[in-house]
Amino acid sequence: MKKLYLSLMACFFVLAVSAQSFRYQGFSGGMMLHAGYVQSKSSQAYFEGYQSLCQGVGGAARVHFGKYLRLGGEGYVSSANYDANESYVSLGWGGVLADVALPLKKWTLYAGGSFGGGSVQHLQRNRPLENDFIPDLSSNYRHYATMLLTPYVGVEYALNDGIHLTAKIDYAMPMAKDKQSICDFPLGPRLYIGFLFYHTNP
Repeated sequence: MKKLYLSLMACFFVLAVSAQSFRYQGFSGGMMLHAGYVQSKSSQAYFEGYQSLCQGVGGAARVHFGKYLRLGGEGYVSSANYDANESYVSLGWGGVLADVALPLKKWTLYAGGSFGGGSVQHLQRNRPLENDFIPDLSSNYRHYATMLLTPYVGVEYALNDGIHLTAKIDYAMPMAKDKQSICDFPLGPRLYIGFLFYHTNP
């Protein structure tokens, strides 16, 4: 799946670059809120699988080249509480991005992806927390880092020349060779909504 995605994106970028002059056209950036559904069906010795809604915030910045190609970076934080014991999992990640945009009057469709790193914190409580000052030996905690590949598709609507409303869907995929080490990674789609500020050539 990851190899197919990378191959398709490479084709898109080759077509985009070959169809235009690779000339700087300005930049854009902004913030987005997101919500989604994440789960981990795998279990290991001390952690059970989970599923939950998640929410978070982050942003992206892009440099525009020609009519279609955009390069930049993004970063987000996403968290989920998933049982009555206040267990939680959080993911913070960021990386470089590349996408291809198709402008259609006030609308812009885009597809691309980012590559970078992320950090997962996961606290699973097996019973309710009774006292903040008493050690809870029934809880399990993990904190680890992993490389991430995050494909996305989205749409923008131009409120005016300088402000765009945007929505996108992505899916963060860990790239660790040892699958057991990331068995509790929060997999699932996320929906983003936010504003982008444009400073581009007409």
